[in-house]
Amino acid sequence: MLSGQQYPMIHRWTRFCCCFLLGISLAWTSRGQNNVSSPFSMFGIGDIDYRDYGRTDGMGSTGIALTSPKYMNNLNPASNSSIETKAFLFEMSAREKTLTYRDQSNPAQTGSDLNFEKIAFGFRVAPFWTTGVGIKPFSTVDFQVATLKNVSGSNDQFHSTASGNGGVTNLYWTNAFNIGKHFAAGISSSYLFGSINQTEQLLGSISQDSLTVQQTSFLRGAYFQGGLMYLGKLGPHYKLGLGVVYNAKTPLRIDNNTYVEGGNGDTLKGFNNLVGYFELPQYYGAGFALTHDDRFTLAGDYKYYRWSDLDVVTPYYTLVNSSRYSLGGEYSFFQPNSGNYFEKYFLQAGLFYENSYLRINGQQIKAYGVTLGTGLPNKSNSIYFNVAMEVGRRGTISDGLIQENYFMLKLNIVVRTPWFIRTKNF
Repeated sequence: MLSGQQYPMIHRWTRFCCCFLLGISLAWTSRGQNNVSSPFSMFGIGDIDYRDYGRTDGMGSTGIALTSPKYMNNLNPASNSSIETKAFLFEMSAREKTLTYRDQSNPAQTGSDLNFEKIAFGFRVAPFWTTGVGIKPFSTVDFQVATLKNVSGSNDQFHSTASGNGGVTNLYWTNAFNIGKHFAAGISSSYLFGSINQTEQLLGSISQDSLTVQQTSFLRGAYFQGGLMYLGKLGPHYKLGLGVVYNAKTPLRIDNNTYVEGGNGDTLKGFNNLVGYFELPQYYGAGFALTHDDRFTLAGDYKYYRWSDLDVVTPYYTLVNSSRYSLGGEYSFFQPNSGNYFEKYFLQAGLFYENSYLRINGQQIKAYGVTLGTGLPNKSNSIYFNVAMEVGRRGTISDGLIQENYFMLKLNIVVRTPWFIRTKNF
């Protein structure tokens, strides 16, 4: 017979498992209901998203050197080393995105969607060890592109309509370890998996001959990222945080199934289970965070991805080294409560600039944007509601390219609850 001391633990596990499974189900369903079509997602394995969709979103997604007992931060695996003892953190994140893209010859097109972006939880296993598990998108494919293609040795031209959907999901397990009073190390072990569906329809302008090519690619592979962090004091009022992250070049296995159909729907050719690989590049990142009296924080990050080492050159695009610069600030407002000080709310602002890994028509695609954020807890400080907005631009309309302008609204909910605490019967 179970004792009364065990009931709270069972109830917490039951509530957590139900919420976690429900969150994954909602997130998985929503990922397939996109209404935002981005032409940039047709290249490689799609539009890779490096945001954490957490507390740092209002700071330009800056956070390699940020750590806190109040939230998880997966921009650096070592960051979660500050999670409180006997505290369990559960996070859910969602975002709404409105996107407008245009080129020099066509009118602007607009779309929007609402998606769950992250489900995660974390807690301290031992005084020196913190662990966490989560799931979030790694890349997204969603595009529709119409072009005119010339046929070699013929006066005929083909109208090409290409479309795609799918993406890669990141299921990760992160562990952080305290090393003394000022240092921490961490490792994030991920399993990347997903599928990408692409279809191209060709219709001759003179002959009216038609052809449809369908390809489904199944991707999977392990992915590891390591991180280090230092946190110390600079006098009585300042704290300095320094962080670095790294992951090695990683291959993802791809199983391709391709079918070619004629105008009457007959399958002309089929290629099943053709195995290939797509490599993710080496990644280096470094950041700093300077905090004054636990109220004002200024943080900056630099990230560098060695895509050119993969030597991917196609007639349509080339993979080149990419980089990202970001800077963010946060001010927290505290109020006294029973002899302690609790965070009442916070305000954030940030900006970023990116050189992407795509070079199209001789131009490297660039992006930049600004962010604002705020958040406040409930009365018991057990639930935090964080809201951030991001306004950005990617690409250019010169040289026959496409420019995207977007607005993103992000919501992150953090639940903090006591963990591994037993109650006594009297």
